Amino acid sequence: MPNRNYTNGMYYEHKCVVALKDCGWYVIQSRGSKGCADITAIRHNVVLLVQVKSGVANISSREWNELFDLATMIGAVPVYVKALAYKPIEWRRMTDRRVEGSRHWPAETITIL
Repeated sequence: MPNRNYTNGMYYEHKCVVALKDCGWYVIQSRGSKGCADITAIRHNVVLLVQVKSGVANISSREWNELFDLATMIGAVPVYVKALAYKPIEWRRMTDRRVEGSRHWPAETITIL
């Protein structure tokens, strides 16, 4: 039986996939992936690489920078989603690399429409 954190993570990844598909994105989900992106979404020559974290889980500086660097290298948009049960999904575009130990998360809120 999968643990609760895994189940919650899959639930929020699925919510993100559905939201993207509803907005007309072609979506590829990397279930159980150990890579830097949980979801790849494509629409109108735009590629999103999305990392979803749920509950108390946070993205590490290493994960942040890995996703940001890959997206920059291939011309994609790096997106971080922090999903909480009591809040709507917030899509945040990473705007820069993150400094280890910093309280600054270089990102801005975006819409996926």
